[in-house]
Amino acid sequence: MSELTQERVQLLSKLYNLKSEDSVIIKDITNRQKENEENKRDKENVLTETIKERNTIEDQLAQFENQASLAFEVFGSYNNDSFSSLSLIGIDFGLGDKLKELSEKKDHFIEETNDKIKNLSSKIETTNNEIDELADKAHDISDELDRANQQKSKLSSLLEDIINNENDSYNRGYVRNILEGFNHFTAEEVEELELLIIFPEKGLKEFDEKGLSQNP
Repeated sequence: MSELTQERVQLLSKLYNLKSEDSVIIKDITNRQKENEENKRDKENVLTETIKERNTIEDQLAQFENQASLAFEVFGSYNNDSFSSLSLIGIDFGLGDKLKELSEKKDHFIEETNDKIKNLSSKIETTNNEIDELADKAHDISDELDRANQQKSKLSSLLEDIINNENDSYNRGYVRNILEGFNHFTAEEVEELELLIIFPEKGLKEFDEKGLSQNP
C-alpha cells in the first residue's frame, strides 16, 4: 500500500517548489527587490526635480536682489517730482512711489523666498537619506537572494542524491539544517520532511517518479 498520502503530496509539493524556477521564496525576494528599485528610482526623480526647483528659485532670488540694488543705486535720489514734466504727454514715472513700494516689499519677498529655499534644501536632505536607506535595503535584499539561491542549490543537490540512492552521507541534522534554513516550514512539517527524505521509500520516491508536484 502506498504511503504517499494527500497530506504528504501537499507537503512535498511545498518542498519541491523551493527548488523550482517558481520558488515562492525567490519570487517574494525578487518582487521586493523590484519594488525597492522602483521606489529608489522614484526618489531619485524627486531629488532631481527638487534640486532643479531650488536652483531656479536661487537664481531668481539672486537676480531680484541684483536688480533691486541697482534700482536703488540708479534711481534712489529721485522722487515723484523728478520727471513731473513728462506728465504733459501722459507719462507718470512715479519713481518715488515705486521705490517706496519696492522698499516695503523687498525684505518680505527675500525672507519668503529664503524660506522656500530652506524647505527645498530640507526636502533634498531627507530624500537623499531615503535614497541611501533604499540603497542599503537593496544590498540586504541582494544578500538575501544569494542566500536563498544557495539554499535552493543545497536542496536540489540533496533531493537529487536521495532519489539516486546516494544518501549514505546525509543525517537528520544535515537535512533539518537545510529545511529550517528556508524559514518556510513549521516544526511539524520539518519533522515529517526529515522522515520522507531520510526514508524516501515512505513516499518521496513515488512522489518524484510520478511527477506529483503541485503549486503550493
